[in-house]
Amino acid sequence: MTVYVVQISDLHLFAKPHRQLLGVDTESSFLEVQKAIAALDPLPDLLLLTGDLAQDGSAAAYARLREHLQALPIDTYWLAGNHDRLHTMNLELQGGRLHAEKSFSRENWSFILLNSLVPGKDSGYLTDRTLLWLRQELQRSRANHYHVLLALHHPPFSVGSDWLDQSALQQPERLFEVLDEFDHIRLVIFG
Repeated sequence: MTVYVVQISDLHLFAKPHRQLLGVDTESSFLEVQKAIAALDPLPDLLLLTGDLAQDGSAAAYARLREHLQALPIDTYWLAGNHDRLHTMNLELQGGRLHAEKSFSRENWSFILLNSLVPGKDSGYLTDRTLLWLRQELQRSRANHYHVLLALHHPPFSVGSDWLDQSALQQPERLFEVLDEFDHIRLVIFG
């Protein structure tokens, strides 16, 4: 069974529309991507937003993102990145086809979205509690004979970019130890 998924990361929206980051109008850029997604045939089953959805972590940025996403008839799930404010996201990014769940299934696939956010830091980290939850979710998906797509914001290994490698997942070996226990993980994506 096929599940058609589109991943978007690092929108970096601002409280005020059409602000620029590194010379790019982040909102206009996102709207062009949204237009391209809406033109896909068939439409994706799911949209995964994998962090840094707002540059400033403002409620206004998340509210506008929610409004923009209402134009897409696609179930959308999200996780936080190092520029995001999780509490504000939880308040603003729910309703309609926008979902805050971090574990869900479609067809014979289980999707697990990990929170690697460390408030005030660029790098990410997975707490003992998060890793325990991950292990439990992986055991549940294995019992259901599901394939697994795992998502997090922070890269769990060096990507060869000085800029991006500064925001990598710290102590990634802790994640890999859990993943090594399971053979039904098909894909790990990050923002």
